[in-house]
Amino acid sequence: MVRVAVRSATVSVFMEHSGVTVKSLGHHDLPGSMLRASFRRRGPAQFYFSPASALVMSLLTAGLFPTGLLLVRVWMYATPHRFRARELMTWLADGDRAISPMWRAMLARVRPTAPLAAAGGLWLIALGGAAVLVVQGLHWLAGGPPLPADARRSVGLLVAGAGSALASLALLLSTLQLRLHLWRLMARLPVLELDCRKDPARFDLPRWVVWPVAGAPVVLALTAGGWLWPAMWLMSSVVATLAAEVQRGYIIVADRRLRVAVARAIGGIMYGREMRR
Repeated sequence: MVRVAVRSATVSVFMEHSGVTVKSLGHHDLPGSMLRASFRRRGPAQFYFSPASALVMSLLTAGLFPTGLLLVRVWMYATPHRFRARELMTWLADGDRAISPMWRAMLARVRPTAPLAAAGGLWLIALGGAAVLVVQGLHWLAGGPPLPADARRSVGLLVAGAGSALASLALLLSTLQLRLHLWRLMARLPVLELDCRKDPARFDLPRWVVWPVAGAPVVLALTAGGWLWPAMWLMSSVVATLAAEVQRGYIIVADRRLRVAVARAIGGIMYGREMRR
């Protein structure tokens, strides 16, 4: 009686906070229903910035602020991906939590540790260059030596700009690896029978992802006109905005497709193949 009461209380709390109804618990398979609901649930919108916010923050900080914040969020966002994938494999194995070394390695690759670590290191280097630039600017305002007229002679600007741009590129790569490795992991679970013709990991380039590239001609024009300070600042801002938009495209396009495909596959296993439609 105590076990039944505890299970009923658990089901009630889950339904209250997730919107799952008794009807959707098909065949009394609570783990399967929870998995299906978690994959159908919308991803966290906090993972990306709106285009206007990303652009403003990038322009004000040469891409340093949005890149650093999104680094942390990508790392944190990979955690529920790995958790849900592990729970899905456990459910498919009928509660057997003994994961083979091959599957454990595939789960570990879901989180793109190497590019994220590289992006973090480059971002710290860029932050150091920005700190040097700020100190030089404060000394100039206090009556000290002015900043170099030629931006190429400013070590702080070179380190900050190059480090920020490279960190953004590594962040962009980590986003692509995250969605590609997760899709490969799900596609290799044969019982799911995911439709590979609707591959959610394909590299879509919607309009909201490629628009930051429009800043490249401005950078070239400023460089040709000898305005190297704003050109180098804008270059790192353009790359950081592009990385932020690729992540936004991942949430809106690829992540949603994969979650819907997996939820339909779970429904097909629980209720029959008609749930795959």
